[in-house]
Amino acid sequence: MHLNYKRNFPAEVKNLDVNISKECLIKMRKETGYSYAKCRKALAKFGEQNYSEALRWIKEVAVKEGWEKAAKLSDRNASQGLCALLTGKNIAALIELNCETDFVAKNDEFRGLAHQLTTALFKHAENILNSKSDYKTNFNGELNSLEISTNEIKLSSDHSFEELIVTSIGKLGEKISLNCAKIFYTSPEFNIFGHSHPNEKFGNVEMGRFISIVTMKRREENSGFPIEKLGRQICHHIIGMVPETLGEPNEIEELNENKEISENEEKMDDDESGDSSENTTKIDENESQLMRQAFMLNPRQTVFEYLDYHGADVKDFLRLELGQSNE
Repeated sequence: MHLNYKRNFPAEVKNLDVNISKECLIKMRKETGYSYAKCRKALAKFGEQNYSEALRWIKEVAVKEGWEKAAKLSDRNASQGLCALLTGKNIAALIELNCETDFVAKNDEFRGLAHQLTTALFKHAENILNSKSDYKTNFNGELNSLEISTNEIKLSSDHSFEELIVTSIGKLGEKISLNCAKIFYTSPEFNIFGHSHPNEKFGNVEMGRFISIVTMKRREENSGFPIEKLGRQICHHIIGMVPETLGEPNEIEELNENKEISENEEKMDDDESGDSSENTTKIDENESQLMRQAFMLNPRQTVFEYLDYHGADVKDFLRLELGQSNE
């Protein structure tokens, strides 16, 4: 991609030793994340009175330096990183963003980049799905996906996905690559919920090495148990128990007894770690059908029985690990 850096900036300040106020320097540093030395150079070049031009210049230089750094790092292996997911009603946006080290993967600059890309992808998903002719077709809760070319996505800034990435490369000094950008959607009467592990949210975006997505619909609206919490619990179970298929439920026996068990679940707090030794020792690790697996937070019930008690249906799910998003 060719960038044009020959913009018509105002006449440069000739005295590069001009005094720059601390407040202005801090402001640019906070807005851009660039070093104080680069911020000072930009402000000295154009003067505080031309702050917007100095800001534009430093961003363009950063992109140029990022492209140069990206070219030097192109042969390196980028196998670390994170999966990022944003869900809303019956739409979800997923990216896998890779880097070279776990240290950079946990850096706020890298996570902020993932947040920005995922949010832009989600907005793009809303736009294209609202105009898609078969979007409102009844899929009966099936999870549908579309691979997206990031060249199609319009960002609020003047930069493309590639330019945002190379700017971060210039700051972090590692190879960074976008391994996948996908959107998911399902029937309008279903909700899509998602969860990440480790659960490291950045704003409203789920981020982690593992991601799970589930489509869920409530049959009984009078249930006092929030469907959002139910969705998170099932997603957490999917990550931990690694089901391979949705499967069919076992024949329900003594449902009233199971309901009594479920009433205790409503008293659970939001701690969904499921690390209790009493729980984990009773889980059937050989069962690969989600509906027949012992529910992670209460192994005396199957997942189906837990959902049935709360008047909810799950029709489809997805579990992804870093490095598997394109499989």
